[in-house]
This record gives sequence, structure tokens and C-alpha cells, in this order.
Amino acid sequence: MFFSSELSPPNFTKNLIDALFPVGGILKADLKVSGLPLPRLTWLKDGQVFDENDRISIVFDPRTTTWTLTIPDCQENDTGVYECRAKNPGGEKITKCKITVSGEAPTFVDSPEKVSCLEGQPAVFGCRIAGDPYPIVVWSKGKTKPFTENTPKYSLYYDDELDAHFFEINQCSDADTGTYTVTIQNIHGTVTKSVSCFIVTRPEEVIDYKSVLRKMYVYAIL
Repeated sequence: MFFSSELSPPNFTKNLIDALFPVGGILKADLKVSGLPLPRLTWLKDGQVFDENDRISIVFDPRTTTWTLTIPDCQENDTGVYECRAKNPGGEKITKCKITVSGEAPTFVDSPEKVSCLEGQPAVFGCRIAGDPYPIVVWSKGKTKPFTENTPKYSLYYDDELDAHFFEINQCSDADTGTYTVTIQNIHGTVTKSVSCFIVTRPEEVIDYKSVLRKMYVYAIL
């Protein structure tokens, strides 16, 4: 038995918050609650009580005093209003949020790891991507500013036939060699990949991403 002076009603020191997760991603919702005695938690989705199962885990971390609801490989039918009710002899408190599962995180469908060209010839970088909403694509070199517009030296474009984004360096020289990065981003996240560029002396050593894709396209329709 607890005396009134020992009772402390439940209080959420960290509430559930609305969130958006991509299909196939990891749904996470966490909260912190205090109270004496420690409140009993009840979880609900769209007004229906649920508990841990093969898909859903509810874990308490004593180091951070955080309760975390986790659903790996979440799907659109996991969308809903999630609610947690904390109750002890001192009272009851509720926190809730709207969780939406929609779209896809950005991914590289295909991209080169290196690009090579003859000195004075164009170096052709490229990538094929996926994501919903469709990701934006940004090319850059080292810590310098990203390439945002076409110039006589640099070209940025999308090829409908190959369904690929390209970045070309015209009249490539030793000063253009090094590591470049391509970054793709949407509301679900950001992914970056590095691509090295170097000069070769023999035509057979040239790695032209567009030519590689065209060969793949031809083989696919044969």
C-alpha cells in the first residue's frame, strides 16, 4: 500500500510525436514517463490495444529511461494514430501521435565507383536512382560547393532513355582528377556515394558510364 505522499501521478516527460517513415523502413516511436509507483503502459493503434509480437517490439532503456516502440520493415497498413496510456494509483495520462508510412527512401539503383578518360576528353559520371518522392541529385567535388548549373566546363542532365542522371567534365585534365560525390535526397533521408576520377593513356582503359548503360540497355531489349 502507498500513502498519498508516496503517490506521484503519471507524467510524460517526452511525448509521442507525429512522424513519417518510408515503406520498408524502421518505424520508431519513443517516450519517457515518470510516476510513483511506476506507471503501467498500454499501447493502442487506432483505438485498438496491441502488445509485442513477431513484428513489434516495445523496449525500455534504463540508461535513458526511454520506452521505444519499433516495427521493422514497416508497411502502409502500419499507418495510424498511436497512443500510449500510462496509469498508476495516482491517475492516468495519455500521449498520442499520427504515424504515416508512405513513399520510399532514396537508393542508388546503379552507379559507378570510378570514371576514367583520356586527357582533353570528357569524363562522364552517372547514376540511376529510385525513391518516393523522387530524390534530388547533387554532384560535388571534395568540400567545394556543389555543381548547380551547366557551364562550358561542366554539364548536368537527365537522360530519359537511360533513366539516368549524368555529370560531365569537358576537356578533363589532371586538375580535374580526384574524388567526387553524388548525393541523393528526399524527405526520407540522404545517401551519398563517392566516385573517383582519373586520367588514362590508352583508349581501352576509358570507363564511360553512359556507354556502359547503353550496352546494358541494348542487351536488355534483345
